[in-house]
Amino acid sequence: YLAENRGRLQFVLGFEDRGARLGLQVTGPDGRRYEETGTQTFTIEVADAPPGTWQYTVTPLEVPYRNFPFTLTIGESR
Repeated sequence: YLAENRGRLQFVLGFEDRGARLGLQVTGPDGRRYEETGTQTFTIEVADAPPGTWQYTVTPLEVPYRNFPFTLTIGESR
């Protein structure tokens, strides 16, 4: 994800509480990492995110069935 300005940045991993456990790792352009795991929708928020390219990885730690659905939404504000 390319953040064009410094400001608040949110990564929201959305999924239903159906026995899954997913992990989200976000790495900023400065190399700083943010990690979270959960059994339902959760958010990683970076209050003063630097501009640049952000990378993210979603990891299925436990899923109740193949092709378990999830969404990843990214939002920023200045």
